[in-house]
Amino acid sequence: MKIKAEVTEITKDDLVNLLCTATYLSNWLGIRIPKGNYTGTEFENENDCKEEKWAKVLLAGKELYAEDHYAEDMTDIYGSLPHKWCSYKNPDDGWMRYAFTLEDVKKGLGKALSEGGYPAECANDLMNPDSADFDLNEAELLMQYIIFGEEIYA
Repeated sequence: MKIKAEVTEITKDDLVNLLCTATYLSNWLGIRIPKGNYTGTEFENENDCKEEKWAKVLLAGKELYAEDHYAEDMTDIYGSLPHKWCSYKNPDDGWMRYAFTLEDVKKGLGKALSEGGYPAECANDLMNPDSADFDLNEAELLMQYIIFGEEIYA
């Protein structure tokens, strides 16, 4: 049976949970806020953790960067999101950075559920607002669907 899932709404808590779980101890994924995307009165709470700041940026209609730390060079490109090679020291030392928005999150989550990339037995964890209890592997898989549109790193 094929399921067609569409994510129409996602809360700040859902985003915080997903981004926190996906980046905690992740070997390949980092998240960054582009310069200028965390300014204004909606972001005045200095006590927010980084994941709350990331969620606020997305909910404000702005973009975040997902950094692919497994990218070996500037030809290591996946997915269709806007991307660029980021180097802090030299062209051989960096990773691919992908820009994503709240709409990309919704689209990626819907695709993960529809195409079976997200384990069926765990779908309830994502769709049940009282649960939202998934582990690092599941959260990383969801982020791959958000960023790349498919599972890249098994």
